[in-house]
Parts: sequence; structure tokens; C-alpha cells
Amino acid sequence: MKAAVSYDMNQPLVIEEVSLDPPQQGEVRVRVAATAICHSDVHYLRGDWEISRPFIAGHESAGVVVETGPGATLVQPGDRVVVSLLRSCGRCDFCLSGDPNHCSATWPLDTESRIRNSDGQSIKHGVRVASFAEYVIVDQSQLATIPDSMSLEAASLLACGVITGFGAVVNTAQVETGSAVVVIGTAAFWAPLSPARAR
Repeated sequence: MKAAVSYDMNQPLVIEEVSLDPPQQGEVRVRVAATAICHSDVHYLRGDWEISRPFIAGHESAGVVVETGPGATLVQPGDRVVVSLLRSCGRCDFCLSGDPNHCSATWPLDTESRIRNSDGQSIKHGVRVASFAEYVIVDQSQLATIPDSMSLEAASLLACGVITGFGAVVNTAQVETGSAVVVIGTAAFWAPLSPARAR
């Protein structure tokens, strides 16, 4: 498959053929139809935030399931899905207490990679997805099915941009269900974080 690989910070991505292993236990292969560029990707690519290289960025994505690994039962080939960077085991204290975004499980793809370049070098799944590529391998918990009526381009924004806004409303502003709110204005400020603050 083709992928855009980052080998050095502040250098152009290298579009090249890479190999992708089959999905393992609980994992799913998705053909990427749309991916957005999040500012987090920019921070990693520029070197503002630490990440080992080479890696493939991209984590705001949508596509179609093409293969499921052993034990992956939440989606089926042909399902249209949003691919999120969020994973949850459903069994740890965080997941069981309704806080799955802080899931404490360990995941094979945190230390392993299913991607290699033509020299056999392992390529990191950046931001838990690596969707600047034709296909991704992710844990099944990172997928949400979407209706046929929703475009994959629009659905890709649900993977990060929408959940970030939702998190700001629910976690930061602590707006409760049924509340009425008025948004008077919006402003965006992006400042690079030091590597120490990015952790």
C-alpha cells in the first residue's frame, strides 16, 4: 500500500510503498476513504511533540472495513466506519466507571507495528491510527459504524474534531444533559507545546 511516511522532522513526507501485516487479535483492517489533518499531526510532524520515527501520521479518518482479525466481532467486512484514536478495553476500572477515554489497558500496537518499509524497517502507527495511508490496522474498539447516508468525508471529522469539542463541553465546561447553552463567540489559539508538556 502507499503511505506518507515521516522520517525527519520538518521534512516533506515520503510517499512510498509499505507493507501491512494482517490484523491480529481484536484488530481490524480498514480501507481509508477520507482523513483530515489535525493540528496534533502538524505538531508531531514538525517535532514540537516527541514521537519516534519513522511514523505515519493521521488519526481523523473514515473508511470501509476489509478484514477482521481473530476475536474481532464488533464490525464486519463492508461496514462503513469512523476510525478514532480512542481505544477502550471495557474491563479496566476507568472503562467500568464510565471513563473509557482514560482506559489503562496495554495494547500491542503501542509497542509493535504492522507496517514496514521496503527495507524492512518498522514504521510506527502515529497517533494510534496512521491514516495517512491507504489502509490502517486498529483495535476494533477504535471503530464506530456510520449510516450509508453519511459521507465518509464528513464522518472523518467525527474521529477527533467533534469528540474534542464534545469533550470540552462535557469535561471542561461540565454542561449537563438537557442544559441550554449559548455560544457567543469562538476563538482558536494554537501554540506549540514543549515535549515535556506534550506528555
